[in-house]
Amino acid sequence: MTKHENPIRLLSSLSLPLIADSRVALGLPETHLDTGIKPILPFSKMVGTAVTLRFVAAAEAEDADLSLVGEAYDQPKNSHDLIIVMELPPALHRYGIFGDHAATNAQEHGFVGALIDGAVRDTHALKEMDFPVFARANSPGYIGYKAIAVELGGPVSVGGRTVHHGDVIVADNDGVLVIKPEEADTVVERAVAIQRWEERGRELLRQGKTFDQIDKIVGPRP
Repeated sequence: MTKHENPIRLLSSLSLPLIADSRVALGLPETHLDTGIKPILPFSKMVGTAVTLRFVAAAEAEDADLSLVGEAYDQPKNSHDLIIVMELPPALHRYGIFGDHAATNAQEHGFVGALIDGAVRDTHALKEMDFPVFARANSPGYIGYKAIAVELGGPVSVGGRTVHHGDVIVADNDGVLVIKPEEADTVVERAVAIQRWEERGRELLRQGKTFDQIDKIVGPRP
């Protein structure tokens, strides 16, 4: 098996359904998030490596502490293709944890998107910035004095899946999928094979071939 130097670049060229189909064909578990997580800007796309951050609700305003948020964005200067991944409890979903200030800070530190099981705000500004964000909701609510960032770099629960720090996140208008780094090369290779198989099939359909004829020409799906 050939190891790809940059599987993230190759994953960026593939649709999410192709990647999902690749996992099924390889016998890997399905890892797409639930349909409640959606792109804030329709037809956004992002591919990158997860930087995870978990929040809990503060019992009292004086307990609130978001200092870990700054640390999450303060990644090494040579970092790139990063995606901030945040888990917030349902009690905090009516308050926006990510907006234009956070997006600006993220961009300056090599982040290419955000994945949030919670709410975002400043969506008009995010559109102007063309910064992809996938989240459960929009809300203008102010989260200050209401939340504690309790863990950076640990596992988080987002969209019904566990995401680990360093996992590969692939997201487009069809949804979001999580890939373990050690699976990326295998998933890419099978997805590319499926893509070529489908392209050949569509070409034959345009030539007027029947499905039975196509099956005989292109063979079984990879």
